[in-house]
Amino acid sequence: IDVIGSVIVEIELTNGINGVGISIGGEPACYIIEHHFSRFLKGEDQHNIEYLWDLMWCSLINYGRKGLTIQAISAVDIAL
Repeated sequence: IDVIGSVIVEIELTNGINGVGISIGGEPACYIIEHHFSRFLKGEDQHNIEYLWDLMWCSLINYGRKGLTIQAISAVDIAL
């Protein structure tokens, strides 16, 4: 896993439950999650996972929608 670079996401839900997701992408994926996705996800209803996925997908119009960005979405999606 160290060769590929992994990313582990921990999300604390409003009900106190923590979700954990893991994917590949390393530091670049972490940057996308922390500095890009977090702006769209904070304060949203964590039960509406399809909507949150769509938010992340639509926010990638300028970044591209394959490879690293999809790995970042995967980590968040698994954590939810």
